[in-house]
Amino acid sequence: YDETSSVIVLARLEDLLINIGEPARLIRIYKSSLSKNPQEPVIRFLLGKLYYRLEMIDDAFETFALFDTGGSGYPELHLLMGNLYLKRHQMEKAVHEFSKALDIKIALKLPYCCKECGFTSPEWSGRCEGCKKWNTFQFNLDGKCRI
Repeated sequence: YDETSSVIVLARLEDLLINIGEPARLIRIYKSSLSKNPQEPVIRFLLGKLYYRLEMIDDAFETFALFDTGGSGYPELHLLMGNLYLKRHQMEKAVHEFSKALDIKIALKLPYCCKECGFTSPEWSGRCEGCKKWNTFQFNLDGKCRI
């Protein structure tokens, strides 16, 4: 990741590092990246999602509280926040977050988008099917590419 700065690499590493029992290593990578670029929303989202996945509820809340959406809709963020509120037994807040996710009306799965041609895909690939260029997929977290 340090060489490529590819968040796709980080996302793919998540399952691997969790499966081998080293999620702390990924947390260090995310925190290091955020220390270099504190306003990077995708890294902050991935860190919060990792905390959620590891049942580190307070850390997930803290991470998402610092999340600046820049006015864009992030249905995945609202979905995770709704689940976090459910874990804290705050049903009204959970319902509010879930309704925000549904109001945005885009898929609740984190899709991939080609930064060259805008081709979208629910699955990652090293090569874009649309323009046939390599290593062009990025996350469509802010909805810039339409599905």
